[in-house]
Amino acid sequence: MEIYVHEIDRDANSHDVTRAIASQLHGSLRYSRQPNVNFVFKLFSEPRARYKFHSGHGVLTVPSPKIGNRLLQDLGPDGDDMITLPWDSTPLRFRQSQRNGQNLEPDPGLLEQIRRWPYVEPEVAEERERRQAQLDTSKIDVKHLHFGCYCRDGVFSPEWTVPRRASLRFSRVGQLSFCLEGDPIFWIAIRFSKITSLTLLPNGCLLFRLRCPPSFEDSSGGTLRALPLKDGSREHIEVARYTSLALVVTELSEAQQANFLSLTRIARIAVDHATQPLQLKERALFSSANLTSFRSWIQEHSFDSAYQLQRLLRNYSLNPAEFVALRNDVEAMINQAYSMAANAEERIRRILSEFGLEALESQLRQENNPLSECLKAISQKHFQSPFIPLKVDRGSFMSYHAYITPTALLLDGPFLDRSNVVLREFPPEFHQYFLRVSFVDEGKLSIRHSRDLNVQALVEKRIAPVLDDGLRLLGRHYRFLAYSQSSLKSHTAWFMAEFETPNKRVSVGSIIKSIGEFSKLPYDPRLIYCPARFAARISQAFTATEPTGIIVENLRLDLPDITSINSKGRQFTHTDGVGTMSSDFARKVHRERLRPDQRTIERLNQYPRSLQIRLMGGKGMLSVDTNLEGLTVCLRPSMIKFQAPIAQTIEVAKFFDSPGRLFLNRPLIMVLESIGIDFKVFRKYQAIAVGAAADALSDASAAPGFFEFHGLGTSFHIPSMLKRLQMLHIMPFSSVFYADMMAVAITHIIRAMKHKGRIPISGGWNLPGICDIHDALEKGQIYICIDQHDGSKPFFIKGKVLIWRSPVVHWADVTTANAIGPPPPGSPYEVDPIANAVIFNVKDGRPLSTKLGGGDVDGDEYQIIPLEDHPDFASIVTKCPALYDPAPRHELDRKCKHEDIATFFKNYILNDAIGLVSSRALEIADQSPRGVRNEAYARCARLHSQAVDYPKTGTPINPSDIPLADSRLLPDWKAPETMIHLDRQRYYPSNSVLGKLYRTIDYQVKARFASWELLRKRRKPKMLGEDVLAMILADVSTSWEDQKNSEDLEVDERCPEPEPEPEASEISDKPIGDLMSASSVIQHFLSLHVDTEPLEFDHDIIGGIFSSFCSELKTICTIQSLSTNHGSMLSEAEAIMGTIVGQTRDPRRRDEHAHKLRELTAGLVRRTQSEFFDSAWTSSESQGSAARLVVQRASMAWEVSVRAAKKNIFGAQSFGVVALSVMFDGVEAIEREKSSP
Repeated sequence: MEIYVHEIDRDANSHDVTRAIASQLHGSLRYSRQPNVNFVFKLFSEPRARYKFHSGHGVLTVPSPKIGNRLLQDLGPDGDDMITLPWDSTPLRFRQSQRNGQNLEPDPGLLEQIRRWPYVEPEVAEERERRQAQLDTSKIDVKHLHFGCYCRDGVFSPEWTVPRRASLRFSRVGQLSFCLEGDPIFWIAIRFSKITSLTLLPNGCLLFRLRCPPSFEDSSGGTLRALPLKDGSREHIEVARYTSLALVVTELSEAQQANFLSLTRIARIAVDHATQPLQLKERALFSSANLTSFRSWIQEHSFDSAYQLQRLLRNYSLNPAEFVALRNDVEAMINQAYSMAANAEERIRRILSEFGLEALESQLRQENNPLSECLKAISQKHFQSPFIPLKVDRGSFMSYHAYITPTALLLDGPFLDRSNVVLREFPPEFHQYFLRVSFVDEGKLSIRHSRDLNVQALVEKRIAPVLDDGLRLLGRHYRFLAYSQSSLKSHTAWFMAEFETPNKRVSVGSIIKSIGEFSKLPYDPRLIYCPARFAARISQAFTATEPTGIIVENLRLDLPDITSINSKGRQFTHTDGVGTMSSDFARKVHRERLRPDQRTIERLNQYPRSLQIRLMGGKGMLSVDTNLEGLTVCLRPSMIKFQAPIAQTIEVAKFFDSPGRLFLNRPLIMVLESIGIDFKVFRKYQAIAVGAAADALSDASAAPGFFEFHGLGTSFHIPSMLKRLQMLHIMPFSSVFYADMMAVAITHIIRAMKHKGRIPISGGWNLPGICDIHDALEKGQIYICIDQHDGSKPFFIKGKVLIWRSPVVHWADVTTANAIGPPPPGSPYEVDPIANAVIFNVKDGRPLSTKLGGGDVDGDEYQIIPLEDHPDFASIVTKCPALYDPAPRHELDRKCKHEDIATFFKNYILNDAIGLVSSRALEIADQSPRGVRNEAYARCARLHSQAVDYPKTGTPINPSDIPLADSRLLPDWKAPETMIHLDRQRYYPSNSVLGKLYRTIDYQVKARFASWELLRKRRKPKMLGEDVLAMILADVSTSWEDQKNSEDLEVDERCPEPEPEPEASEISDKPIGDLMSASSVIQHFLSLHVDTEPLEFDHDIIGGIFSSFCSELKTICTIQSLSTNHGSMLSEAEAIMGTIVGQTRDPRRRDEHAHKLRELTAGLVRRTQSEFFDSAWTSSESQGSAARLVVQRASMAWEVSVRAAKKNIFGAQSFGVVALSVMFDGVEAIEREKSSP
């Protein structure tokens, strides 16, 4: 409502009047129950007055007519109240704004702003305006602005000078900009968060060092790859990709320097002051001649070597001039690698990768060490160390990865990754013709709409040309190929370059054609007309899977689907996406995954009863049917998505061999609150989780279960290893390394609870859904058997359970079901319990799975809480489930071409709104008294359903259809983890359960961890060098020989009494080997089980395994680091725990990196273990003798890790963990042989 205000003193400003009105509006709850209701007052200007800035009149806008009418009742002509200014007794006059006798309506945009933004105190607003006015009106003229390279010797080499007059400005919030004057105007925008350091030097120079390139923009705000300008004859685009991390402004006067420092204080930017002047010298490092010479040179080498050299250039490790100077040394290294015959490319890759990291780190440290000496030292280490080649099995491939940013092309890899059915069609030497390409912002974060990034312009000018025309790299032309459904979400696609095999020429077209037939399908005749649907079916072939070598002897493609019709006549498919397999087939697939030493009767019986698979044009789940014989697989029509060539083996996307643990999340908590679960319930389970973390810190018996429950350390088998160590009375609690692992684990868990609502529920489960193929369940029933494969017996869930499927959006997505418990006598589930899945009945009119957020049984996972064990959750009130009509497909009037898939990929980047809808829905629920039952929330739920289907329908949601929250102020639980103190101008203390949990956990953590520091600084680890490795191996060899030749020791000497367990707070700086006192204990343990003479110490095998392990772990930790600071890497403790503790504004990116970290380290551990096992099983006559060889080699490796840990070598601790795990596995194999008849 708009109210006219007059009789205002001419000396007053808008803030004076605002203060006076606020004293009335905020002094009573009569006007609004919301404290400090927002409003806006604006004075009318008086252009004819020479000295006064307003006419004594103004307009007040309040958020609603109710507030306005009550205000007029009190302050209008008939009101009893009045408002005066402090220095003027004349009351302000109020009446409704009118024109020509008609009430005036407020501006809709202003009204929306008032309703959504919080009230700002006039004092705060005045200070902001004053500061912003200073920043807006100030500019510093710049004589010279240079892009260049800050060299190792501290000299700045200008490589490209801006050929226009420029001015430095702070007029944009959160960033500084250089305005390049002329027609048209261009901008160089630098976010404060992108600045690594900003240094003012005595000679009037200003040095910017950036984490990632600035944003180059045109006058409309569109993003440019580079400035469309020339420095002399040189285009900026020629050097922009290499020289945008360092900028220098020169010849600033003292007055300009003072002005700049004043502005940075206002903008709150830290400025360093150097004591020495900056040396500027034009070295032409990136001259056309140097770049041409570099490109010509690398073309002389193999693709892999050239790729590594190009990667070092594009990722800022070295510049072209340095490469030119190093050419002879690089050539010598490459020639030496090829002279050693086998694995030359892999040797070169390892050397250049390590050299690039060392070169980058030395540059950051400003160390001017000769690069040639560095390269020679690294080369010598690799050539003289025992070499263990990387094993690439059928399920993996060497992945080359490119990142397209607004200004640059960055390269990564190759590193081991899970392959897919397309890649496995070609031998490994052809995998280099495939390239994964991610489209990201300058910080390598996901592209999202924001005020700093014009996504429309970015897609049109940067992304579209790459998708349409391809990418030229090292003489090859990579073209867009396809994507997987998971990579689509991260804006990552597959590209490929054409190549020749001995039999044929392979191109994008030939690969798409080989995948299958997509037209004239009887079950989906219009598929070929829908680009999104067409692309989704092709994406099946690019899903990362594990191949199996088990031949399907009996394949049925006509197993009928089970359908039903509900009371409204709508048909549903109970078996949508699930087929069957014989138990023999499931057993053989499981056996194939196990090492020979793991193939015990117990382990073989733990085969998964359900698999998520890809087979020809089919996808979905397979569940065991005990009625099937032989190696049989049966698919249903609902699983067949297109016609594909006949295949005899399946590809496994996921093995469901163990039950998943259950964790709550924010959307679920919001829904549970609205359907009857009290805050005290959530607080109780959050407190239990915090207490479990504290117990694990101090109680040895609690630690393994704690790690296992949260899925931490699983790649390195930490839970089982700790259990084994405890059996030997080895307690690692006073170890620095163990403390670091625990710090990483607890930080991960506490942060997830605080910022995601990820509260663990012990006794709740996460399980795949399948259907009751035996028709043994009645209406309303489900069946669940849990087998944890931990030595305990399987058990059955009985009674009411709370069940849902993530993500939960609609309040009816959570419901209850009746679990039958143990199968009755005669039930087919008595023969085989089919553990670790939710089995749905097929008699309901509408399948229960479809009521849970529109789920099905093609791999969807469901979460359950047994209410008999958790009665706190039994008070929910369930409602009728949502049922949305599917969104119409976006179809063409012709058959799809391959370029239509690329067009959809572009559109997806522009229209991906699922995150926005989910976030907005929670904001609306938090601000509404009705929570998720709010009508605006219900609209979000419908839109979310459409957004989820967008990758398959091609029909995006309209962003304008997404409802707005009542306030622009966000709940405190949405504050980023990087925010130390809550910004009250942007966030409010939420009264919802989420807000209370967000604040409560701080007190719970302080109460349980008062004397324990979660994250502590550590010495920077050293990298393994040839001299250090030789010293360690010689030391262990001497010790091993002494032990071998010594007489038997008494037990008391070999196994001293374990020392009392230290307090958790007693953290020592000794490495894990000493503190665990493990060497003597382990040697005695081995003497009791290994009844053979000690072997000769094998330098080549143990040294090679150790060196290879450390090198690969370093690469993984560098690749998966979140930091944009070049040369940064994850800690060893993070790698072992499988999580990342670094803070980020994009937690989703951290989750992606952590997932990839676990995947890569699991592969590294498997390969390292196989180095011990494979050669032993090949060279030994029996399993027992092989196991003895494995144990002794693992014992040698353990001794190497202990000594390397003392020298603070990166990778030593985790290598010791792997060695211990191998040692224990070998001992178990020996014991099994001894006990076998």
